[in-house]
Amino acid sequence: MGEGNLSRIEMVVQHKLVMPLLNLRRKIAARRAPRVHPMVNVGGGYFLRPGWLSLDYSSPSYPYDPRYLDINWDLTKPIPLPFADNSVACFYSQHTFEHLPVTVVPHLFREFHRCLRPGGVLRISVPDYDKAHAAYMANDVDAFDGIWIRKSIEHAFVATFATAYASRIDRKLIRDRILSSEPQEFAEYCYEQLTPEDLSIFHNHNSWWTFSRFHSLLSAASFTNIENSTAQGSRVPDMRGNGNYLGIQHITKIDRLNGFDTAHPEMSVYVEAIKDALDPVSKMSDSNIL
Repeated sequence: MGEGNLSRIEMVVQHKLVMPLLNLRRKIAARRAPRVHPMVNVGGGYFLRPGWLSLDYSSPSYPYDPRYLDINWDLTKPIPLPFADNSVACFYSQHTFEHLPVTVVPHLFREFHRCLRPGGVLRISVPDYDKAHAAYMANDVDAFDGIWIRKSIEHAFVATFATAYASRIDRKLIRDRILSSEPQEFAEYCYEQLTPEDLSIFHNHNSWWTFSRFHSLLSAASFTNIENSTAQGSRVPDMRGNGNYLGIQHITKIDRLNGFDTAHPEMSVYVEAIKDALDPVSKMSDSNIL
């Protein structure tokens, strides 16, 4: 949710006023117009947009209030997701997969494919390793604004995909290895330094991502029509919008509670994939993804 960027007053307003209001709106909408095929935000925390279910995991890293999670689910467990075959209209995930070890991802992609209805859409955004590497090589310190390990640009860069390793490596060692390695070779080297304990801490960034890596793993999971998308560029109307509602955004941030594609768009990669699409997805509308 990015609550670290909120003041204490804003957090009180959000938790005591805004979240109950948005949750009530969502419940009323669900009673009035229940969906045959749900739309699911994976790893979205307190995502309270009408028509959507939130699937996330209450843990020491993210101690979510169960009242605001529809499905409390550990994505690292290799078990089937709690949805029937061909039953979900859309899966959406914003800045979650970088927190997961890459070893668990093939299972999740197969599960997304199993659960999506034919023509259903999966949309994922994460920090883009290619963009981060380019920013580092250009010495663009501002590109890493918001990264919590700021001892140096080297540490901030590594923290975008291997947080625990960035916290314990020397700046010179990072710089020397970056300059002597191919970009993805360096990313894989850092990932290999992460211990099982590192990977079990969910608020760490625990994997690196590029569009080509997504394309390879999604193709292996039988997805077709895999697109390198842009912020607010979903082909599905129900996965667009910054979440503004009744001017609440002027009081406290609600983009993570109610919107899409708002987490560091300038440094993110957006991937959208379709299950067995027979018709052009550009013809999809709100009515035919329900």
